[in-house]
Amino acid sequence: SRRHLALAALAGLFFAGDLATWNTAVLVTSAATATLLGNTSPLWVSLGALVLFKEKLRPAFWAGLLLAMLGAMAILGRDFLTHPTLGVADLLALLAGLFYGAFFLATERARDNLSSLVTWWVAAVSSAVALLAFSLILRQPLWGYSLTTYASLIALALVTLGLYIASSLL
Repeated sequence: SRRHLALAALAGLFFAGDLATWNTAVLVTSAATATLLGNTSPLWVSLGALVLFKEKLRPAFWAGLLLAMLGAMAILGRDFLTHPTLGVADLLALLAGLFYGAFFLATERARDNLSSLVTWWVAAVSSAVALLAFSLILRQPLWGYSLTTYASLIALALVTLGLYIASSLL
């Protein structure tokens, strides 16, 4: 249905937001901090499932999520001792986690009526278009890189696609 195609496209936009905010955050703060804050998506998926979809999650789930978040805070604690306020990069990394969580929620609903492959392609195309628009708006160069860089990007795309196809066949 059009609704499910729109959800898959929205998932791609959320994924583009995740990539844009996390990659910006990692340039400004430490990779560890950006990665930990960016991986708060289980929290956002849980809250989204609870609030948006009225799903009932078991107490054991919440205990596990709390344990995971406490572990992340313990690791981040050292960084917060260095600078106890959230900076722009930290907020970008948290936003990346929120976008990634929204990506999962939109993908889950899109797959109610679409196959995994169709959902993936629609999301990938909308994400690529959004990232191209971001790049053009921000005047980022799209060419002029070394042959090694282009070969690495093509290899990354082919490996990712191959792994996705292999996993969907299993």
